[in-house]
Amino acid sequence: MWNISLVFKTFLFLVFFTCISSLSAKYNSILLDKNKDELIIYYNIPSANYIEIDSHYDNILIKGKTFTTSMDGKFKITLNIKSEVSREFYDPLRVYSNGEFLLYKDYLLPKTIRYENGTVVNKIQDTYPNFSILENDEYILGNRYIFWGDEKPIKILGLEKNRDLKENILKVYKEVFNYYSNVFGHIIKKKPVVVIDFTENGGDFHYKGDVLDDFLSYNVLNVSKLDKGKYHQIYSFIAHEIFHIWNSYEHNHFGKSWLHEGSAEYFSIKSLFKLGYVDAHKVESIQRAYLNACYRYYKDNSKKIMNENNSDFSIYVCGNALHILLEKLENENIVLDIWKILFKDSSYNSDDFIYSIKKQPSIKKETIARIYDFIYREGGVVRSIELLSGK
Repeated sequence: MWNISLVFKTFLFLVFFTCISSLSAKYNSILLDKNKDELIIYYNIPSANYIEIDSHYDNILIKGKTFTTSMDGKFKITLNIKSEVSREFYDPLRVYSNGEFLLYKDYLLPKTIRYENGTVVNKIQDTYPNFSILENDEYILGNRYIFWGDEKPIKILGLEKNRDLKENILKVYKEVFNYYSNVFGHIIKKKPVVVIDFTENGGDFHYKGDVLDDFLSYNVLNVSKLDKGKYHQIYSFIAHEIFHIWNSYEHNHFGKSWLHEGSAEYFSIKSLFKLGYVDAHKVESIQRAYLNACYRYYKDNSKKIMNENNSDFSIYVCGNALHILLEKLENENIVLDIWKILFKDSSYNSDDFIYSIKKQPSIKKETIARIYDFIYREGGVVRSIELLSGK
């Protein structure tokens, strides 16, 4: 039997796309549509006859429905958007358990465009043309993302059978957000939209998250495998991403990622401690584990310099260990003061961390030397932790 409403909707969509294409003959535009488990991306690129899609789409591209060659500058890319959560940290397309998805806006743009006159442009070049994304009521536009679904302040998926945890997640999120607001100042920019998705697929407990401007996206897999006594792992993960609202959205961060991620790791545990979700003994145990892990890593990689190392392990673990080191050499209020200084401006650089420490008259010269050694000198991480621990 024909689905009359679906046929009518498709007809209207094609008419709309045709009209837009004719009206925007001089402009490049992108239009998106969703049909069950497929996302269709329509491109209108006048005078172009071929596009190469972003390589991030390779694994989800439906080749039989994709057209990258055109005689009139109109192209169609079809992607598979089944509700399967991958383990990749950065997904070009993040699908949630309810069928909604998050799409990175940058990946929408073709990798290369070939025009009728033989000219080829690449999106990493300055000559790459501008695109307008034609707005549709069914998705939200942002500077870095497109999210298909209803815009709500916070949405928790997949915990229908665990209402207690769902209520606690809401409580933790609100308390941590308020804690950061009280300590580092209230958000002036647009308040965040949050999706926390809990999915069970029979595997191990696993989680990942992103902050894209004012959008927080969390995926938590197989929480049923996690002992309730270890729910602080979920809470700290949530608190980590919330801190990015301050250190990368409200205040733009430039430079090395160890400051961006390390500070989020550090304050996630500190916020939970201040709010009573973990005790002092647990905090000490966690901090000791970070210091030891960072020490072992740089003991095995003795030629690496922390400020020049972009490995995830160094960025997260040793970025946090650096904050822990400063706390133990001075006190936790000093760490807070340094971040309050960084947050006085709308933007800051990772090098501003050591500059701010040098400007604090209450910080010992020995501490400044140890922190600088940790960040910028070969073997500095190992030396700093050995002096702290008496190794």
